[in-house]
Amino acid sequence: LSLSHTRTSHIHIPHSATHTSHPSQAPTPTPRTPPPKEMAVPFQTLVNSCETDASAASINNTIHNSNTNAEDAGISFDKSGSSNGRMIGPFKYGALLNRATLLGCMLMGAGFLADAYNLFVINVVNNVLRDIYPGQTKNDVHLVAGMALWGAVVGQLFFGWFAESLGRRVIFMSTMTLVAVGAIASSLTFNTSSFSIYQQLAISQFILGIGIGGEYPLSAILTGDAATDKHKGRRMALVFSMQGMGNLLASFVMYILVIISENHDLSMDAVWRLGFGIGALPGLIAFYFRFMATEHSELGKKPSPGTKSKVSHALKVRAAFRVYWKELLGTAGSWFLLDVNFYGNGLFTSTITELMGVSSSTRSGALCSMLVALISLPGYFLTVAFLERVGRKRLQYGGFLFIGLMYILLGAAFDGLEQVPVLFLILYATTFLFSNFGPNTTTYVIPGEFYPAEVRATCHGLSAASGKIGAALAANVFNELQDAAGIRVWLIVCGVVGLVGAAWTLIFVPDYRADTLSGLLQDRQAEYRRRLGQEEMI
Repeated sequence: LSLSHTRTSHIHIPHSATHTSHPSQAPTPTPRTPPPKEMAVPFQTLVNSCETDASAASINNTIHNSNTNAEDAGISFDKSGSSNGRMIGPFKYGALLNRATLLGCMLMGAGFLADAYNLFVINVVNNVLRDIYPGQTKNDVHLVAGMALWGAVVGQLFFGWFAESLGRRVIFMSTMTLVAVGAIASSLTFNTSSFSIYQQLAISQFILGIGIGGEYPLSAILTGDAATDKHKGRRMALVFSMQGMGNLLASFVMYILVIISENHDLSMDAVWRLGFGIGALPGLIAFYFRFMATEHSELGKKPSPGTKSKVSHALKVRAAFRVYWKELLGTAGSWFLLDVNFYGNGLFTSTITELMGVSSSTRSGALCSMLVALISLPGYFLTVAFLERVGRKRLQYGGFLFIGLMYILLGAAFDGLEQVPVLFLILYATTFLFSNFGPNTTTYVIPGEFYPAEVRATCHGLSAASGKIGAALAANVFNELQDAAGIRVWLIVCGVVGLVGAAWTLIFVPDYRADTLSGLLQDRQAEYRRRLGQEEMI
């Protein structure tokens, strides 16, 4: 069309296209577009950021601009933030240092921080109680140290079984409530003639242990569900590293409290009470954020009768047992053997260092525990870095082998090391370093990846419960064996347990990396589905 053939009087030019307006008519105000409503940050985004290579702009777009898929969102939070990710050495950690990542990892790992803090604080608290109550017996020590572990067994089995039917958000809040209640109750116990302080502590620690146990299967499953297969293992290992922070925090807090007691007007009775009470803080903080979370039905809310699977959970578990029995022996057995050494020594670090002449007081015992925790902490992050390069089975086998050989060396060179206690402390700490850089982390990761999704929480809970049974047995055996045969024999026994763990890993634990897992599971999952169909027909 040519404008030359068009009458200009018929051409309408809107006011908005010109810079002038009619003098007697006010311009029509342009309606203001309301700012977009801030979207909740999906829990998946928080956990995925532990491994993502996205830039800060990409993260912000995900948080504020993109449409969240409700089926993948899982648990969502109302606040978020991000900053630039970084490259550290040859490993791509992406957004490890952004605020959303820290929030996600800390929230998921809060249970492990509380776990380690409340379990390992007993290490120093028992020495404080011994000074306050001279009538302390070894049965009292066993009772306090062991009841949290037995409570964890109950929590791992119960919450692992009911993770899907009760809803994950409900369980996540329940576990932290139990941890906080148990820690506060422990700090408020008093000694009476009819109901001793150790009996009261045993009940409080059992309640705390139930909450701790529930964190294991649920945190593993939630972290794994929010990740792709490529990054699942490393994200789980990163969340699990909060256990090391809790161990270090427990000894650090007790060391500071003891120093304050020695130099200021703070009684030793207040020291152990504060030590227990501070253990409730991680649970209370995590409870707030979990309470503020929202949960979509597909990710754990109790299903309605119309959508609930016709196959019962018990039949699914039975089918999984028939197909994955060897792997279950591997994950449960290796976790049992690992915790015999890890908790059998970790709960009594100050006692062992005192017997070796490294420490001679409650203060020096707390300092030795803190040094051991500090030396062993890098093991968690070494696992994050090398998990895919080395593989889970090799890391676990190598860690068990090193632990076994080192404990045997400590036992064989016991007389000489008594003359050089600092060397003993360093070598002793390396056993925990290679526990963390190996079986302590891989025993948590493997059952969170390998089993079918609908029974993964149960299989993980069974494996974790097996580990805590080993820990509880070791806590009861330690003093008996040490009294009967001495610390040298205990160290050698731990060495044998480590070597058995290495052999057990070679025989029963599957060998895979993230890029080979799906191919390895393809036939197994088909067999599981076939078995499940047979169980349903029966």
